[in-house]
Amino acid sequence: MTINNCQLLRKIAQENLRKGELWVLFFLFLFFLQMPATLVFSQVSFTLFPLIQEIKAPPGATRSFRLRVFTGPGERAEMRFLVYRLDFHLARDGNIELFEPGSIKRSAAPWITINPTEFAMGPNEVKDIDVELTIPENVSGGHYAAILVHLVPEAAPAERTAVVRTWRMASLIELTVTGWKAPRAKISISELRVEPSSEGKGLAFTTTIENKGNIHVRGEGSLTITTRAGRRLADLPLKAGRGTVFPESMRDFKAVLERELPPGEYFADASFRFGDTRVRAQIAFSVGSPAEGEKVET
Repeated sequence: MTINNCQLLRKIAQENLRKGELWVLFFLFLFFLQMPATLVFSQVSFTLFPLIQEIKAPPGATRSFRLRVFTGPGERAEMRFLVYRLDFHLARDGNIELFEPGSIKRSAAPWITINPTEFAMGPNEVKDIDVELTIPENVSGGHYAAILVHLVPEAAPAERTAVVRTWRMASLIELTVTGWKAPRAKISISELRVEPSSEGKGLAFTTTIENKGNIHVRGEGSLTITTRAGRRLADLPLKAGRGTVFPESMRDFKAVLERELPPGEYFADASFRFGDTRVRAQIAFSVGSPAEGEKVET
């Protein structure tokens, strides 16, 4: 693929973002792992490392780091890559949403420069990408960006119509700016609900954590089920990937009780802990009764 075709591919991506369309990463699991991950398919394989950059710096500071791309054995003698920056946000359901640089409130992508932005590799090679992040003087709190490494697809033969697949991986940047306004999380449980499990057996519990602060937090949640008389029946972890809640956002933490409870009335007590802080909420619910759960305490 020529440089002009690479530029066209980038332009199409930018146009999609300007129209308000979100790019949701197909490799969402990468956000929850702090280890290399490899995309492997029939003709090529490549790995990007590191997948997450956690940076803390004051306003006006410059931070430099390096990404590394590894290729494995493959049928293609040459693979062309594009490297570009986007903003990202972690949605309530855990999906990673990508946006045009500078288009969201907690953007960090416009502060990033990348070198190189295009390169070619053969099988079993290593390529370094230099990244520089320069923070403006008048910002504070959490800001976020993603650096995408995009494998340019081979052109389809002119004589036939073909479906062309593209593949990309991202290194996510979670930046904490320790500026004039101190980074601060403000966490609460805004909702706690219980419903039949989608597996058809047992119950699913969803605890919505709301962060009204200006910095992301990472914590752990748990849920305890008791009878009305206070007898403890189950202790379950509340799961949501790495447990990250973005500033000015909500995140759903889920737990599943895989066994049936006998008919009766129960309490579910949810707890979320980050650092030395813990928030709690309780819901009363019935099994074998039409009564719906009702949140009774926060």
